[in-house]
Amino acid sequence: MSAATVANKMSVIIPVIIAILFYHNRFNAVKGIGIGMALVAVWLTSLTPSAATASGKSKGNRGLFLFLLPVIVFLGSGVADAVVNYAQERLVHKEETSLFVAAFFAVAGTIGVTWVTIRLLVFRESIAWRNVLGGILLGIPNYFSIYFMIKALNTHIFESAVIYPVNNMGIVLLSAMGGYFLLKEKLSPWNLAGIGLSILSIALIAFS
Repeated sequence: MSAATVANKMSVIIPVIIAILFYHNRFNAVKGIGIGMALVAVWLTSLTPSAATASGKSKGNRGLFLFLLPVIVFLGSGVADAVVNYAQERLVHKEETSLFVAAFFAVAGTIGVTWVTIRLLVFRESIAWRNVLGGILLGIPNYFSIYFMIKALNTHIFESAVIYPVNNMGIVLLSAMGGYFLLKEKLSPWNLAGIGLSILSIALIAFS
């Protein structure tokens, strides 16, 4: 959980870099160091015992997958944040925020329902209704997280290169604590170092 969450939230460097290059957000050496540390943090939190000790073809493939999965999450989440930031900067007016987020989720929902329908009709799979309930419970806070993120960006009190890191800092901290205390996750020293480095890098980016 911690590795996936940190990879997801450290993807903040993608919209931060885009904001600096295209939206004229300020950049200095401290912020640059923070971005570099973020990449190292993603690598450290991606290290798992399975990936480090796997041997043989099947274990090697599984270890490679476990290592690449956080990288894929990192890139996918970063691009998604960058698209939302671009829409807020160039396409969506303040009064259209609700409509934009609703359309955003409507498209995602349509794709999801289409894929599930194909799996039901073509592959004869069944639906676990607890997954449907879980999706709804997850979708509601996810909707409002994007909605209030755009609202925060629209205030222009802080630059997007500051808002994204501060928001993600809280998520990384709470997720790591939840994984450790609620799910009893065992974190290696490298994972702990990566989590600590991620928090430090976000702080450098945010307050530089």
